[in-house]
Amino acid sequence: MKNIFKDFFSQCARPEGFLGRCMLRFMNFGHAPLTNWGLGHVAFHDGMTMLDIGCGGGAALRRLLKRSPDGKVYGIDISAKSVAKARNVNKLVLGSQMFVEQGSADSLPWENQKFDVVTAVETVYFWPNLTKCFQEVKRVLKRLVCHHARSDRGRFGVDECR
Repeated sequence: MKNIFKDFFSQCARPEGFLGRCMLRFMNFGHAPLTNWGLGHVAFHDGMTMLDIGCGGGAALRRLLKRSPDGKVYGIDISAKSVAKARNVNKLVLGSQMFVEQGSADSLPWENQKFDVVTAVETVYFWPNLTKCFQEVKRVLKRLVCHHARSDRGRFGVDECR
């Protein structure tokens, strides 16, 4: 029984095979509350260009596009199984408003300052080199915004980071 759980949860980082397909379904469902909470703190507008790193089963890509209906959404994941699932889930807009590639956060294949928004839900702890990956995120973002707790006001604030 212990090996079954170990095998199942090892699929979080790089889903493969039958267990990987199960994990991707679980991720699409299980990550929804956190994703929706995070996206609720972003001022979306039409025509945005957005990236989801570690796009998994593709549900977050759909959520991004709903918030900027005339926008473009890009997804990247290290797992071929995840890329296939994300493409299948979003096949109606694939190639026109949505683009999904296999790759790693430490070498994003897009030009500097391409994206208005970059998300990475439940994936950062799988990144191979956090410093390099965050440098890549900063490179592809048009501007960097940090969310932080403000104890003096008792609420979340947003500041530009440099």
